Amino acid sequence: MKNISSLKNIPNTLKLFFFLLIVFVLNVFQANAQAPAIQWQNTIGGSDNDFINSVVQSADGNYYVGGESNSQASGDKSENNILLSTTSDYWIIKLSPAGDIIWQNTIGGDYYDRLTAICPTPDGGCMLGGSSASFASGDKTESCKLNGGGGRTYDYWLVKLSADGEIEWQDVIGGKGDDFLSDMHATTDGGYIIAGNSNSGNSGDKTEVNVGLEGYWIVKLNADLTIEWQNTIDGIYHDYAKSIYETSDGGYIVGGESNSSLSGEKLEPSFNDSYDYWIIKLSPDGDIEWQNTIGGNSDDYLGSVSETSDGQYIVAGYSNSNASGDKTENKKGDEDFWIMKLDEDGDIVWQNTIGGNDSDVDAQIQETADGGFLLCGSSETNLSADKTVPKFGNKDLWLLKLDNVGNILWQDVYGGSDFDWFRSMIQTNDGGILLGGTSRSNISGNKTEAAINSIGGAPDDFWIIKLEGDTCLPTTEVCNGRDDDCDGFIDEDALVTSAIVATDVTTLCTGGYVPLSVTYNGNCTFQWKRNGNNISGANSPVYLANKSGIYACKVITDCGAAISESIVVDVKKNPNASVSASGPLVFCPGGSVILSANAGGGLLYQWLKNDVIIVGATSIDYTATTAGVYRCLVTKAPTGCSKLSNTATVTVACREGETENIIQNPMFSIYPNPSSNKITVELESLNESELLIIMDITGKHLMEVTIIQAVTTIDISNFPSGMYLIKLANNNMQYIEKFVKL
Repeated sequence: MKNISSLKNIPNTLKLFFFLLIVFVLNVFQANAQAPAIQWQNTIGGSDNDFINSVVQSADGNYYVGGESNSQASGDKSENNILLSTTSDYWIIKLSPAGDIIWQNTIGGDYYDRLTAICPTPDGGCMLGGSSASFASGDKTESCKLNGGGGRTYDYWLVKLSADGEIEWQDVIGGKGDDFLSDMHATTDGGYIIAGNSNSGNSGDKTEVNVGLEGYWIVKLNADLTIEWQNTIDGIYHDYAKSIYETSDGGYIVGGESNSSLSGEKLEPSFNDSYDYWIIKLSPDGDIEWQNTIGGNSDDYLGSVSETSDGQYIVAGYSNSNASGDKTENKKGDEDFWIMKLDEDGDIVWQNTIGGNDSDVDAQIQETADGGFLLCGSSETNLSADKTVPKFGNKDLWLLKLDNVGNILWQDVYGGSDFDWFRSMIQTNDGGILLGGTSRSNISGNKTEAAINSIGGAPDDFWIIKLEGDTCLPTTEVCNGRDDDCDGFIDEDALVTSAIVATDVTTLCTGGYVPLSVTYNGNCTFQWKRNGNNISGANSPVYLANKSGIYACKVITDCGAAISESIVVDVKKNPNASVSASGPLVFCPGGSVILSANAGGGLLYQWLKNDVIIVGATSIDYTATTAGVYRCLVTKAPTGCSKLSNTATVTVACREGETENIIQNPMFSIYPNPSSNKITVELESLNESELLIIMDITGKHLMEVTIIQAVTTIDISNFPSGMYLIKLANNNMQYIEKFVKL
């Protein structure tokens, strides 16, 4: 599959991070040049959680948005929950074409009522479909069915509203188990087709028992809103219907997921005992015409299925499977979008796994007027694999435009700094797109309105986003996987462009580098050159130049190749830097030693002690009077290039009052040196006895050892790691030697 390029092999340094962030943003902007702009958005909610599930356009050009609400009257919500504040109700809102609230209605009973589907009706009103466990109470005129123990169960609950939001009709459809409505659409005969899942037996309105634990329950209503037919379709385990669509032959295509083995109506086992897509074609009377179980070696969850303009079918969901079973491509993260085109008989025509290195779920797909597709879902993925737009927060809405064989044309994300979930999408009459999501974010990312109750923690709100029409503005065709000149062809006679920029000065000193970045279009490979010759291994969009030379980058794409203009990098040599002493580096308090740096024209000096700048010490010489490690930073004034010298360690080794001469060529040796536990001291000659004194580098006496033989071993295992001195007093002279304790 062709796709928009993403940057790879990013060096993990702070300097490059900020630089590459700029490069990413530039390429993201280019990659999304054709993504429609946000026309308006609206965050709608109350003081508690409100979950959107459906957005549609009404017959009068307005919009219906709805879901379930736990909020009392607060924020945008004008009505308390029905009867119980701790449960949820249907919440339906009518919006103007500009996204303003025209009216709203909270509809429910005494328990949980969850709106999942909205169908616009020709009179400007709408039909609501969801699931309810309420008794007859509040707005609800019929109780839910009771199970064998007398407890509540969930049923399908349908409510017809007028254009003004008033209830005109309602019906409860269910058995004595739980029945959850997933999808509902108006049919060409004036009725409705409903899909959901049920664990009810032959009871209530349900006329057929389940084979397994839960199964598809398809219900067809006629124009009089009575049940025309129903069908329970399942295997032995769990089967969940998610999407249904009326087909051009008067039948229906229904899709969901199943982990059932070959059993009941299921003619194929699930792959690896996991959830797979289970897609079924029904006749106008609800009989099975064909079915297909499609999956890989892990769980695959279907989001939507619909018929395409060519009489085939487009399917979307998300998958945790690698290449296995029907799946031809490994996953790219935790879960990925998995889309496919099926022919008239349900066989796979093509498929594409689309995702990044994290979780991409909740995918739904729709055909567009140009024969391509809109794909949207929820994404936790940052820039990686197919994802070329960075995420804003923990989870965003991820929208992609695909061509007619599933290649990505453009993509964009919508979100704030917290969690934002995709739930529903339509193409609007003006050629735009309406997205419905549930949001927990405050103002951040591309979200322009705070959560309704942002003080003390934001609840979930409806978030509706209207995008402008996907109009094509002709530009020069470049190699970027898009139809830039709007002629229906991608990358034909495309220009390949390449240019390099330096993000820092190009005159630098030895040991430094300047990042060079290539800007390009399309899916590319790279070859950096210095003085016209290829640089081995330099094949990423960024190169760190640390040598003098003339640099350029060759960009190779599917459409051809191009070499950038050149940039000259000039690396100046650092000066020599060395320090020498005019006398012994070990002396008693009150003594000193002159340290001298190397001379040279145009050199500047800065002395340091223990790697800390000595204020005012900027001459070629420095007189050291205290113990420490000294060095000099030598700078060549014309270029500003610097180098640190070698170190000179000055030791003040005597205690106050000691006036003996110090000799740094001792009459003894120490080995091993360095040592971690014991040292051996060997004298060149021995009188009757000698006194060895072990000191730290400040001259503090730590140990005295009387030596009665020429070779003596001393235990230093309890000494901290560091440098120490051994002093031998002999014939009014002092001999000093150093050793290091590891």
